[in-house]
Amino acid sequence: MLPALLLTYFLARAATAPGLLRDNPVRLAAAHTLCDNQINVRLTFLANLSSRVSDFKRLSDTQKAQYQNQISTATTGLTTLKARCDADTDLVSLREDISSIFSVYRIYALQGPQIRLLAIGDVLGTVVDQLQSLYTALSVHVAAIGNPAGLTALLADMQSKITAASNQFSAVISILATLTPAAYNSNPSSVKTIIQTSHTDLKSGVADVKAALQDARQIRIALKSSAAVTPTVGPTP
Repeated sequence: MLPALLLTYFLARAATAPGLLRDNPVRLAAAHTLCDNQINVRLTFLANLSSRVSDFKRLSDTQKAQYQNQISTATTGLTTLKARCDADTDLVSLREDISSIFSVYRIYALQGPQIRLLAIGDVLGTVVDQLQSLYTALSVHVAAIGNPAGLTALLADMQSKITAASNQFSAVISILATLTPAAYNSNPSSVKTIIQTSHTDLKSGVADVKAALQDARQIRIALKSSAAVTPTVGPTP
């Protein structure tokens, strides 16, 4: 990324130089190569993001369609931009087009982190659903042995952690849906804060899942111990 930014900076300086420098064929060819390479790697990256979104299990079809539409829009825009770059015949125009790769689409600054966080959230949401089913099953077994206080307390803590993780997942999914390249360009610091906060919230959700799993392990151990000491009623003499 750094060499590309340095070349972009050079192009900005060169575009203000006399015409001979501005229209130098060698520099123009290098700029065309830069434009093509930077766009191509982003198109590949976007295709990978699209595949990840398609594999999400916890997001609704509407939510997935939203992100697929954003990816499709960026793909179309970059493809059009590539054709425009290839047609540029001077460094002034080419400089502006290369600059828009970084300033308009925000592939690495926004869409990449956004989809990565959604992927983590998708896994978290799936695990939460599984934990909720496990909680229900454990509750039946605990009730069958008379709801001892120690186990009901563990069940309550387990449900609390499941609910907390579910809330974290839902909050992150909702806030990420509001982020767009336009929002980033309008207020980049706010968007960066949202991304960082979402990352922190998902870490908290993962911690809640681990705590709920630990509760489940303790409950299962206690249930096994209870079954082991339950007296067997023999035949009546």
